[in-house]
Amino acid sequence: MSIAVPTTLFLLLVFSAQVDPVAAQHQSIVKDGDYVGLEKMPNLTPEDHAASWFHENSLVIRNDEAILDKVPITIRHGKKAYSPADGGS
Repeated sequence: MSIAVPTTLFLLLVFSAQVDPVAAQHQSIVKDGDYVGLEKMPNLTPEDHAASWFHENSLVIRNDEAILDKVPITIRHGKKAYSPADGGS
């Protein structure tokens, strides 16, 4: 019986320590706003060694909702160009 009491107390402490992080997960991790980032893509034009392909990801977060827009782009000699297939030139 003396072993059961410390074990029960230990389990209660462990459980109570895990309750707070679970509650914290329901809070916003990222603030509302507009975020932009580049996601590397495989080279879609192997004949053009100067081109680096990316998805330009635009993420809008508002009121616990998120909208992600992915636009394929190339970067050649430091200049961004949109994919002709996406209506860019």
